[in-house]
Amino acid sequence: MLWLTGLCQGWSFDTVVIDPGHGGTDPGSEWFGVKEKDLTLDLGLRMERILQARGIKTVMTRRTDVFVDLGERAEIANRHREAVFISLHFNATVSGDITGVETYYLSEGGMRLAEVVHSHLMRKLNTRDRGVKRNSLKVLRDTKGMSILIEGGFISNRWENQRCRAPWYRQILAEEIVAGLIRFR
Repeated sequence: MLWLTGLCQGWSFDTVVIDPGHGGTDPGSEWFGVKEKDLTLDLGLRMERILQARGIKTVMTRRTDVFVDLGERAEIANRHREAVFISLHFNATVSGDITGVETYYLSEGGMRLAEVVHSHLMRKLNTRDRGVKRNSLKVLRDTKGMSILIEGGFISNRWENQRCRAPWYRQILAEEIVAGLIRFR
C-alpha cells in the first residue's frame, strides 16, 4: 500500500529482506585481501540488529558463508508480500582510481526507495556519490516487491578498500541504510 509521507511516497512494509551478496563458493570481488562476500554478510547482520532493535521484522537470505542462487534469493523475498528487498554488495573495477557508492533499482517504487536510502548514505559517507541508477539485475528483476541493490564502495580502490574493511564504516552503512528505510516507511 502506497501513501504520501511528506514529500516522499512511502511503502507500508512490515519486513525487510536483507540479501548479503555472494557467499560460499562465490566470493564476489577480491582485492587487497578483502572478499566481498565477507563484507556483505557483516553489513547484513549489522542491519538486521538495528532493524530488529526498532521492532522491524527481518529475513536474511544467508546468515553464514554459504552460496545462495540468485533465483533463490528472489524467491525468499517473494514469500513476504509486504516486504522490501535490499541486496548488499561492494564494487570493484580494474581501474583502482574509482570510488563511490551507488544504488540500483528497476521498478518505479524501487526508484523512490533507492533515492531515499541513497540520500541517507551520502549524508555521512565521505566518498563520491555515483548516484541512483536503473539496472535490470537478476535479483531486482525476479523480485516482485520493492527492491534495491546497494554498492557500498569500491574495494578495488586501496583507500576505499581500507574503509570498507573497517567495522566502523560498515556500521555507518548499516545505520544509514536503516535510516533511509525508516524515512521511506
